[in-house]
Amino acid sequence: MTTETIERADSMAAAGKKILRAQLEALQAQEAGARAGEDPEAIHDMRVADRRVRAILRMLEAYVEAETVGQILKDIKALHRALGAARDLDVQMEQARAFRDKLPTEQQADLDGLLDDWAKDRKRAGKRLHRALDANEFQAFQKDLKAFLDADDVAPDQAAGAVPYQVRHLAGSAIWSRYEAVRAYETIVDTAVLEQLHALRITGKYLRYTLEFFRDVLGKESGALIRDVVRLQDQLGALHDADVSAGLIREYLDKKVDGDPPAGMAAYLRDREAAVANLCINFRPAWDTLISPEWRARLAAAVAAL
Repeated sequence: MTTETIERADSMAAAGKKILRAQLEALQAQEAGARAGEDPEAIHDMRVADRRVRAILRMLEAYVEAETVGQILKDIKALHRALGAARDLDVQMEQARAFRDKLPTEQQADLDGLLDDWAKDRKRAGKRLHRALDANEFQAFQKDLKAFLDADDVAPDQAAGAVPYQVRHLAGSAIWSRYEAVRAYETIVDTAVLEQLHALRITGKYLRYTLEFFRDVLGKESGALIRDVVRLQDQLGALHDADVSAGLIREYLDKKVDGDPPAGMAAYLRDREAAVANLCINFRPAWDTLISPEWRARLAAAVAAL
C-alpha cells in the first residue's frame, strides 16, 4: 500500500486525499479475496479500509464540496453494509468453533445446528456482498473518488483576512472534537446499557482514526495515545460480539429447540452471557485512562507539536 506523509502545511483537503489514496488502494487490493470468500481476513481488511475511507470523507465534508463527498459516501453505503454483515458472521462462527473445540467430545455436536444455521446466513451474506461489489454504485464510488482525488485543491480567498485551511491550524480542533465526543460519555457510563456502550465503541473508533490520520504531524506520544484508544475499543468490541452471540443463540433456541437446550449449547450461552457481564466491568480501567487529566495532558502535548 502506497503511503504519503502528511505535512503540517498541507491543506486539510490535501492531507485527506493522501490518506484516501492509500485506503482506496487497500480496499481495491482486497476485492478479489473478498469475492472468493475463502479468506476471512480479506473481508476484514476490506472492511477496515472501507471504514477508514468513510471516516476521512466525513471529516473532509467541512473543508471540501460537501455534495461531492456526500454522493461518494452514498455510493459506498451498500458495500459497507454487506461487508459488515459478512464479517460479523465470520467472527461469530470463528468464536463458536473455538468454543466447541474446548467442549467435552460428547457435547461438541451440540453446536452443529447453530453453526449450520450461521453458515447458511453467511452464504446469503456472501451473495449480498457479491451483488454490492458488482453494483453500479460501487463502480460509481471508485470513479467519483478517483476524480475527487485527482482534482486540484483550491486555497481559500484570504483577501479579507486569514482563513484556516492547513493541517497545523485545523487538525487540533478535529482531534479535540472527537475526544470530547468520547468524554461526553462520562455523564452516562456508570449506568450505561449495552446499546450506549456500543455507541461509545463507535465514537472511540472515530477518535482512533483521527489520531491515526494525523500521526505524522503529532508529537512522539501519539503512538501510545492510539494504543490506549485501541485498548478501549477492543474491549468494547469484544463486549458487543459477546452480546450479539448471546442474542443469536437465544434466538436459535427459541426457534429450533423444544425444551431444555443441549448441554454444549447451554454451556456456550452461559459463556457468552458471562463474557458480557465481565466485559461490562473490565473495560473500566481503559475508560478511566482515557478520561483522566493525565491522558488529556498527553494528548495536549501531542497536539502542541502541530
